[in-house]
Amino acid sequence: QTENVSEEVTDQAQTFEVQERQLQEIIVGQETMLDKAWKHLKKDGVGIMGMYGMGGVGKTTLLMQINNKFSEERCGFDFVI
Repeated sequence: QTENVSEEVTDQAQTFEVQERQLQEIIVGQETMLDKAWKHLKKDGVGIMGMYGMGGVGKTTLLMQINNKFSEERCGFDFVI
Protein backbone atom coordinates (compact mmCIF):
# COMPACT_ATOMS: atom_id res chain seq x y z
CA GLN A 1 0.00 0.00 0.00
CA THR A 2 2.83 2.41 0.80
CA GLU A 3 4.24 2.08 -2.72
CA ASN A 4 0.89 3.01 -4.25
CA VAL A 5 0.60 6.11 -2.08
CA SER A 6 4.10 7.34 -2.93
CA GLU A 7 3.53 6.72 -6.64
CA GLU A 8 0.25 8.64 -6.48
CA VAL A 9 1.89 11.60 -4.71
CA THR A 10 4.76 11.62 -7.22
CA ASP A 11 2.35 11.55 -10.15
CA GLN A 12 0.37 14.47 -8.72
CA ALA A 13 3.51 16.46 -7.99
CA GLN A 14 4.69 16.27 -11.59
CA THR A 15 1.59 18.11 -12.82
CA PHE A 16 1.82 20.84 -10.17
CA GLU A 17 2.60 24.38 -11.28
CA VAL A 18 3.61 27.26 -9.00
CA GLN A 19 1.20 30.15 -9.33
CA GLU A 20 2.73 33.60 -9.13
CA ARG A 21 1.43 35.90 -6.35
CA GLN A 22 0.91 39.63 -6.79
CA LEU A 23 3.41 41.74 -4.82
CA GLN A 24 4.78 45.26 -4.87
CA GLU A 25 7.65 45.62 -7.34
CA ILE A 26 10.19 46.79 -4.73
CA ILE A 27 9.95 45.69 -1.13
CA VAL A 28 12.42 47.72 0.89
CA GLY A 29 14.82 45.66 2.98
CA GLN A 30 13.68 42.26 1.75
CA GLU A 31 15.99 41.82 -1.22
CA THR A 32 18.87 40.67 1.00
CA MET A 33 16.67 38.23 2.90
CA LEU A 34 15.26 36.86 -0.35
CA ASP A 35 18.77 36.35 -1.75
CA LYS A 36 19.92 34.55 1.42
CA ALA A 37 16.85 32.30 1.52
CA TRP A 38 17.07 31.53 -2.21
CA LYS A 39 20.78 30.63 -1.99
CA HIS A 40 20.03 28.36 0.97
CA LEU A 41 17.25 26.57 -0.92
CA LYS A 42 19.53 25.98 -3.91
CA LYS A 43 22.23 24.23 -1.81
CA ASP A 44 22.64 20.49 -2.29
CA GLY A 45 20.98 18.50 0.45
CA VAL A 46 18.42 21.14 1.38
CA GLY A 47 14.92 19.70 1.18
CA ILE A 48 13.01 21.91 3.58
CA MET A 49 13.37 25.34 5.14
CA GLY A 50 11.47 26.78 8.09
CA MET A 51 10.83 30.44 8.74
CA TYR A 52 9.83 32.06 12.01
CA GLY A 53 9.68 35.49 13.61
CA MET A 54 7.47 38.05 15.28
CA GLY A 55 4.28 39.14 13.58
CA GLY A 56 4.67 41.87 10.99
CA VAL A 57 8.34 41.30 10.13
CA GLY A 58 7.59 40.11 6.58
CA LYS A 59 7.58 36.30 6.72
CA THR A 60 4.53 35.93 4.49
CA THR A 61 5.80 38.51 2.01
CA LEU A 62 9.18 36.77 1.84
CA LEU A 63 7.50 33.41 1.25
CA MET A 64 5.41 34.94 -1.53
CA GLN A 65 8.60 36.24 -3.14
CA ILE A 66 10.19 32.79 -2.87
CA ASN A 67 7.04 31.31 -4.41
CA ASN A 68 7.33 33.71 -7.34
CA LYS A 69 10.97 32.74 -7.88
CA PHE A 70 9.87 29.09 -8.00
CA SER A 71 7.39 30.02 -10.73
CA GLU A 72 10.41 31.14 -12.79
CA GLU A 73 12.92 28.45 -11.77
CA ARG A 74 12.27 25.04 -10.15
CA CYS A 75 15.85 24.49 -8.87
CA GLY A 76 15.59 20.71 -9.06
CA PHE A 77 12.70 20.37 -6.60
CA ASP A 78 10.08 17.81 -7.60
CA PHE A 79 7.31 19.76 -5.90
CA VAL A 80 6.80 22.88 -3.81
CA ILE A 81 4.28 23.18 -0.98
